[in-house]
Amino acid sequence: MYSLRVTAPDGTTRTHPFPGTQVTIGRDASNTIVLEGNGVSAFHCMIEVQAGGICTLKERGSTNGTWLNGRKLEEPTRIGDDDTFYVGTYLVQVTRMAPMPEHRGTGPLPEIGVSGPILRGPAPHRAWRDMHTKLLRWAEEWDIAERPAKLLLRSEEVPKAVRWLATPPPSVTDDVPSLVREYIAQSRAAASRRTTLGLVGAGVGLVALAGLTTTLVLVWPKGSDEPVASRGTDTSAEDTGALEDDDDDEDDDDRPTPPPTSDDDDAVVENTEGPIEHTIIPIETIDDIAKRYGVAVDDIVEWNLINPDAKLEPGTTLKIEKPVKRPLPQVKVDVTIEAGDTWRDLATRFGVDVTRLRAYNPGVEALAPAAKITVWVDPKPYKPREPRQPIPEFHIDKSARSIGNPNNGRLDNGIKLPESDAYTVVSPHVYGSAYAMASMQKALATFRQDVDYDGLIIVSDMSKKGGGHLDPHKSHQAGRDVDIWLPSVRGVYRKKDKGVGLKKMHRPVGNEIDWYATFGLVRALIQTGAVKEVYLDWSRQKYVYDAARNMGATPQQLDEWIQYPRKQTSGKGVFRHSAEHYTHIHVRFKCADWEKPECQDTNAPPGG
Repeated sequence: MYSLRVTAPDGTTRTHPFPGTQVTIGRDASNTIVLEGNGVSAFHCMIEVQAGGICTLKERGSTNGTWLNGRKLEEPTRIGDDDTFYVGTYLVQVTRMAPMPEHRGTGPLPEIGVSGPILRGPAPHRAWRDMHTKLLRWAEEWDIAERPAKLLLRSEEVPKAVRWLATPPPSVTDDVPSLVREYIAQSRAAASRRTTLGLVGAGVGLVALAGLTTTLVLVWPKGSDEPVASRGTDTSAEDTGALEDDDDDEDDDDRPTPPPTSDDDDAVVENTEGPIEHTIIPIETIDDIAKRYGVAVDDIVEWNLINPDAKLEPGTTLKIEKPVKRPLPQVKVDVTIEAGDTWRDLATRFGVDVTRLRAYNPGVEALAPAAKITVWVDPKPYKPREPRQPIPEFHIDKSARSIGNPNNGRLDNGIKLPESDAYTVVSPHVYGSAYAMASMQKALATFRQDVDYDGLIIVSDMSKKGGGHLDPHKSHQAGRDVDIWLPSVRGVYRKKDKGVGLKKMHRPVGNEIDWYATFGLVRALIQTGAVKEVYLDWSRQKYVYDAARNMGATPQQLDEWIQYPRKQTSGKGVFRHSAEHYTHIHVRFKCADWEKPECQDTNAPPGG
C-alpha cells in the first residue's frame, strides 16, 4: 500500500494513505490532498497508480509548475520511493506503508503520521554540503591544472576548510573524497610555508645583508614557490553555518581565475562575459530573475541548488553562471518624504508600480513628512526622444582661444557658458575656448534628443575668464577642461529642484548614479570629434561598459571609447582612469586647428 508524506514549510510532516488509484493535489477543496500556501495552484498535480504498483506523476496546468528531483515536470513521469517533488513550498514523497497492525476494541485508531523537519535539513547541514560542493570543484580545478600552488586555498580560507573537515558529515552518504582531503592538506602546508617566510623576513631584517641571504636559503622549505591566486570577494552569507566563526567572511563563491599579469598596459584584465552575482531585492521571484538575465528557471535552480518554490530572501545572492542579458544592477534609493507626497506621486517619480513601492516598505502605512522610505529602481537603456527636435547651430567666435596646456596655460577672450534648459550650471567659473564651448553645447543638446532622460545635467568648473590657476584644480587653466556631475537615477532630483542652488543638490554617489544616462552623455561628447579624453575612476568604467553594450554600442566603439576592461594604465580609449573621479567626469577638449601651435594637446592627467 502506498502513501504520501507531505512536509510543510515549517518542517512538520503528515502521511496520507492513498484512497484509491488516483490522488489529486492542489488548493481547491475538491482535491484528495488540499494544500494552502505560496505557489500552490487550485489544481496543481496528480498521481496515478497503475497495475503492478507503478506510480505516475502528472501536471495539471499549475502556474508555478511541479518540480521533481530538482527539475520542472514537463511530461507524465514514473516515480518511486526515492523520488521527491515540490508543490509550492511543500515537499512530497511517495512511500510504501508497512501493514497496519490489527486494531481491536472501540478506541480511536492510531494516528498515521510523524513530525520533524526534513525539507532541507538544518542550516549547518546545508552549509556543510555547500562547502563540500565548493571545495570539490576547486580541488578538481587544481588537479586538472596539474596542481599549481596558485590555485590552493588562500591563507584566510584554510582555517575554515580545516574546521569544515573536522565537522561530522550530515549523513553516512556524505563522504569527503580523498582529492578534497589532499587539496586541504596541500593548502595548509602552503599557508604554513608562507607564515614561516613572513616570520623569517621580519627577523632577518635585523641582520647584515650577507646573513639575510644565507638565512633565507637555509630556512626556505622545499616545494613550489608560486604565489597563491588572487580571488574576488563574495559577501554572500550562504557559506557560513558551521564555519561562520571567522572574522574574515570573504568566501569566494566563484573563485575566478586571477587577472592575467602582463607588462602590456593594454592587456585585458577583466572578464566581461563571466558569471553575475544577482542580489535579491524585496518581493522578487525566481521567474523575475530568470527573465532579467534571459535564462531558464531550471538553470538558476541547478547553478544554486535551491528549491524553486521557496521564498527568496532579500539581500542574499544567486549566481547566474551564463547570463544571456547583462542588465545593470537594481539600485536602492532612500527617499525623504515631503509634505504633499503620495504613494502614486512617488511611484510616478521613480517609475515603479504603486503596489511594488508599498511592498518595498511593508511597515509604512501613512506618508509623514521627514519620514524615509526605500525605493528599488531598475535602470533601463534609454531610447531617443520623440518627436525629435533639430539641434541648434552654435556659432564660434575664434577670438576665444586656448593657449598653452591644461595644467599650464591661459584663456584669451574666454566665453561664458550660457544658461540653458539642457543643463544646470553650479559654478561661476564656466569660461572656455570657442571650440570647446560650441562642441560642449552641441553635445548636450544632442544628448537631450538621443536619450530620453529628464534628469538634471550639472555642469561645474571649467576655467576662469582669463584661465590660469583655479583652486583646487591643477588643470582647468586653458578653457578646455570641464567637470560634469554624473547623472542621477530617475527621481533623485525633481524638476522643481532645478535652479534652486546647491541646497538640495549634491553629487550622486553609489546607487544614485544613472550609468545609462552617463554613457549617453559621453557618447554625444565623443561624437562631436572634439573630445580628447574623459577621465573617470577605472573602477566605475565597468558600469559604463555594460551600459554601452545594452544601449547598442558596437564592439569597435567599446574598444575605441572605453579603457576598461584593459589595465587602468592603458593608453587606449577615450575614457581614462583618474583616481577618485567617482561622482563626476572630467572632460578634456582638443585644441582647434586655428589655435595651434599656441594651444598644446597633452596627455597630462587632470590632477584635481
